[in-house]
Amino acid sequence: MKYRFGLQKGLGLLDLSIAMVIISLIFMAVPNVWTQTTQAKGRISQDLLMLQLEESMHLFLRINGFLPCPDTNGDGHESRNTNGTCKDREGGLPYADFGFSEADAWGNPWYYRVHQRTESSTYINRVCEPTSVFASSGSEDLTDFWLCPETETFYCKSASSASNCDSVCNETCVDNVSAHPTDFQNRPPYYHLSTRPVGTLKVSYGIEIQDANFQPIEEGAIATVISWGENGLGSYALTCSQSDLTTAEQENCDGDTGFVFDEPSRNKDYVLWFDMNQAKNALIQSGRLQ
Repeated sequence: MKYRFGLQKGLGLLDLSIAMVIISLIFMAVPNVWTQTTQAKGRISQDLLMLQLEESMHLFLRINGFLPCPDTNGDGHESRNTNGTCKDREGGLPYADFGFSEADAWGNPWYYRVHQRTESSTYINRVCEPTSVFASSGSEDLTDFWLCPETETFYCKSASSASNCDSVCNETCVDNVSAHPTDFQNRPPYYHLSTRPVGTLKVSYGIEIQDANFQPIEEGAIATVISWGENGLGSYALTCSQSDLTTAEQENCDGDTGFVFDEPSRNKDYVLWFDMNQAKNALIQSGRLQ
């Protein structure tokens, strides 16, 4: 009886030891599971924010007829010079203008980059330039903008010809007619359906979106918004040289016109862009054309 009792006691200690090992493994796994769950929730929240941001940008453009400049002083509003140009081509997202969240899912500020010619008074109000999407006041600049009276069709001339009208219009084309109704002249939107680029052509001095292999997937972008992702690393010139940034993250914060879009994960950024086709679609929905 004593032997059997001793055997039972020994089995009890073995069972307890096994149980303790299992409990220890569970406690070791819980933080990892908790971390993974938290990370997954953050990414889901960020995905939703990106969808909401895209819609906010579309809505702003439909209502106002232009996209805002970057925020350079951190107040949530665009920073624009008195002559209508943007104070800088890059900065923070004008979230207050968009009526949007100040920060991404991890509490980090957004980065906002627009076409570089928005800094130029020569181009920002020019109907045939993509920068006219950002024009908010002033007179229309009809340079390179032509009308075929016969068909009542507008064209933006190419650099290699006097007018794109020449080959399609039997009448003499004119270059002093606005495409907008009288009540909408010299006010946004300044751009037109014929504003370059048309279709999938590349935007001059525009923003290029690349895939994970650094191949272009969008060459008609005029604006981009970036969340630096879960690790929060990147703030264009401020921390772009950090050695722990991936090559794609470095490309997104080096201040040039190239940005990398990839499926988000811990070490990847969230990239949203806006192109001329989207802008023209918003213009159609606004009903501000003849």
